[in-house]
Amino acid sequence: MSFDSVRQAVQDDPALVAELTAASTPAERAAILEARGIEKPNPNSKFPEMDDTAGGGDTTDSIAAANATAAAA
Repeated sequence: MSFDSVRQAVQDDPALVAELTAASTPAERAAILEARGIEKPNPNSKFPEMDDTAGGGDTTDSIAAANATAAAA
């Protein structure tokens, strides 16, 4: 999954942009996307422009390394 569906919907619908901007919480933004049938990004989503960047689409190793470092301190 990627952010493509949300990115395309935002480009195509200025009213959606206004609704998302007016929402005050992530839950409200998720509900707006869900009501319109737009697939929401999830923790495994990737930014398409980062696919050709080493490690750009995979944050799991970075997060694990940061957690291991913090736990060792």
